[in-house]
Amino acid sequence: MSTTTTAHGAEAAHEEHHHEPGLIGRYIFSRDHKVIGMQFLFTSLFFLIIGGLLAMAVRWRIAWPTTPVPILGEVNGEKYATLVTMHASVMIFFVIIPVLVGAFGNFVVPLHIGARDMAFPFLNGLSYWLMPLAGIIMMLGFWLEGGAAGAGWTSYPPLSVIASNGQTCWIISLIMVGSSSIMGAVNYITTIVKMRAPGMTFHRMSLTVWSVFITSAWCSSARRSSPRPSSCSSSTATRAPRSSPTTGSRSSTSTSSGSTRTPPFTS
Repeated sequence: MSTTTTAHGAEAAHEEHHHEPGLIGRYIFSRDHKVIGMQFLFTSLFFLIIGGLLAMAVRWRIAWPTTPVPILGEVNGEKYATLVTMHASVMIFFVIIPVLVGAFGNFVVPLHIGARDMAFPFLNGLSYWLMPLAGIIMMLGFWLEGGAAGAGWTSYPPLSVIASNGQTCWIISLIMVGSSSIMGAVNYITTIVKMRAPGMTFHRMSLTVWSVFITSAWCSSARRSSPRPSSCSSSTATRAPRSSPTTGSRSSTSTSSGSTRTPPFTS
């Protein structure tokens, strides 16, 4: 009798310690790769609607240049550049990349290699939550003075230099999106390299896993590398110009003749 009571007490303590997560913990702040993949998918579909509305506004301006766009009103050249910039930015950074890598990769990769989950579940969830937060920050530029970013999705100068506060929000948003991509890339690489099922060699992996693996490796290496001047250009920039024998003779001649021209610096 005492043994049965002790067993029931141990089971109750075990269930109390390992309680099931609630609705928020299971579907919102989940660490399951399948749930996170669906979160990426539905969030990307939401931004797809926003990008589609921006595309409709662009086409309205092209079709009827003198007719005000519904809700937006009169669209001049500056507003048109803003619409094109935000449409391209939303479609590239919040629709194409999250759907192909975030949603599809999260859902499929662990299943194709026989892993129970991603290598870093918390990092996986964090990489998702950075994405909608970055989208909110980018859209915040519409309500700031000067409007949203209007320098194109490549954001080349001089437009990116003279832009309004919305351009700053655009840059902050892309930094967050890049951080999310790096987190996902590190997670994919570690999962594919370290968590494959026994017998699942690299030659037996599907092309889907290979595509995600190569994309993650490229993403992590591209984000980590920074442009540095070459040794030739750096040595040229830091070294003082040397005067040639011809220049030196000319300078000495001009000095002896009483000219105010100063000879070039020689090291």
